[in-house]
Amino acid sequence: MPVTELGFFRLNPGTPITSSSLLANLLTAKHTCEAFTALNSGNKTANFRWEHCVEDPTLIYYVGSWGSVAEHREAFRFSDDNKRLQRLIGAQMGIDQYFHLELDQSKVDITGALDSRETTVIRHFVKPGQRGAVEKLFAAKLEQLRLHFGTSDNVVGGWRIDKEADDKEELVLFVGSACEGQRLEDEETILGGADAMDYFDKVERTHAVKLDVEASQTKSSCAAQS
Repeated sequence: MPVTELGFFRLNPGTPITSSSLLANLLTAKHTCEAFTALNSGNKTANFRWEHCVEDPTLIYYVGSWGSVAEHREAFRFSDDNKRLQRLIGAQMGIDQYFHLELDQSKVDITGALDSRETTVIRHFVKPGQRGAVEKLFAAKLEQLRLHFGTSDNVVGGWRIDKEADDKEELVLFVGSACEGQRLEDEETILGGADAMDYFDKVERTHAVKLDVEASQTKSSCAAQS
């Protein structure tokens, strides 16, 4: 089953987000993962994205598409490709954690959510036994989301698949804002206000902007030629 990876990478001290070397290595990582899943599982439309956290400048999200959890955790993790990437970027950043979501990007277009002016990443930690209620709540909110964002395509997400024994059910949503007026207020979640919080132990929300590593590399090449 195709899944979406959500990785949390941490910049090492002394590595600025504007480093041309870092951005070039992030582009290499993007292309390496896309090529691996295309060859291994026929996932030829995979698009891996780097998103820079606004609230925590040392945090970078990695959002990608794999043919399955096993393809990433087993086939790619122990591959020579991954070992090369670890050597390439290990001095610049490390990984805090990563997991996978029930989000098949071959069926759901995430462009509006991840390639917008700004993306809100919302992690909902669901109370025991409340997953069904949360799923119904999200479905009921879709029309309101269309009115607020102009389309429901700007709101995508999925349930976390790989969890530790003590981890709660977790619903992760990506919300793309095309303009300042669409940005969620501090007290808001996609699923409602205080009434919706009855279903959750906590909700974590951050904002991120896309790192256009391909454009950055093009600019570096042009500067070198001038």
